[in-house]
Amino acid sequence: MCIIHLFWLLTSILNLAVAQKAIGVKLNNPLFYGGAPGTLRAVNDEKIEVEGHWGIFNAGLFARFPLKKHWAVHTELLLKNERAKYTYTLYKQEMIAPYFAYYYLDVPVLLQYETREPAINPNAIRPFVQVGFSPKFLLKANYFSSQLDAEQNVYPYFNKVVFTTQIGGGVLWQTEKLFLLADMRISVNLTPVAGIVRGIDFSNGRSYTITFSGAVGYKLPLVSLQKNLTN
Repeated sequence: MCIIHLFWLLTSILNLAVAQKAIGVKLNNPLFYGGAPGTLRAVNDEKIEVEGHWGIFNAGLFARFPLKKHWAVHTELLLKNERAKYTYTLYKQEMIAPYFAYYYLDVPVLLQYETREPAINPNAIRPFVQVGFSPKFLLKANYFSSQLDAEQNVYPYFNKVVFTTQIGGGVLWQTEKLFLLADMRISVNLTPVAGIVRGIDFSNGRSYTITFSGAVGYKLPLVSLQKNLTN
């Protein structure tokens, strides 16, 4: 709940600096979502093979704040699901690969540059690029294995906050009331998701994800900076 309060505090602060904003929902396309946990190592020094994760559905909220001419600030509050699947090479044919599943509240803050100035033709399709950072707050972490009767909670062994850098691009289009956006984004962890968990060392792994998403939002009425300050 504190993270949600921080998100809306950020939107309130930015509201003092801009004339108009848009808020809405964002969904990724599972067919165009993929990622990998990076380099993992077995603590017993046995060779392991690591697999990525694909076809996962994520969703959340976004808020967009135009700045000056081509620039805008884009923030999100997303539920994100990531996985790390591995097998010991020596026993690959004899076992079903176990995996870790970890779930985050992802809060990216991105600076966005639009190639066309909105004031000139606000209804035109505008390509953009964006770059920024994101703290990811751990919500849940589980371990799955065919040798266990049920999933195992490994939340205590994972880092509670992970920092990422993000870069992407896409197109946006707006009407008088609606705001539509489609983007492709790459997110790379700057810090590890965990240390040693169930005999697997995550400390040198820097996971990444690539995702294609769509968003639809509502453009809030124009409010002048002077009116904000006087109220």
